[in-house]
Amino acid sequence: IVELRDLLPTFHNVSGIELPTDWATEWSGLNMNEILYSTDDLRWRDILDLEHSTCYNETNHWNALTDGITYKYVYNAFFGNESLFDLVIDPNEMDDLAPKALINQTINATLIEW
Repeated sequence: IVELRDLLPTFHNVSGIELPTDWATEWSGLNMNEILYSTDDLRWRDILDLEHSTCYNETNHWNALTDGITYKYVYNAFFGNESLFDLVIDPNEMDDLAPKALINQTINATLIEW
């Protein structure tokens, strides 16, 4: 899974500019060139954390987790509600599975693993 935060370390790598030594403690972006050009057994992220802060509207404050393939879990911090989407059968995220998650063993197991 790649994300916007991966652009800066990738551009630094391409341009030959070294990132500060404390980069990993402040940022979570990864150099995408490692995926494209590495011949080593590369360990890349399996799950991506997403967040949106209150910069535009205080009610639009959420955090999410996804593997980009199966599920996306969203927690709305302002309202305190949770949403869960099956990205395989519902890529447009229209059917919220959160109310059904506790009774579905497959979904529940995935959330516990995350």
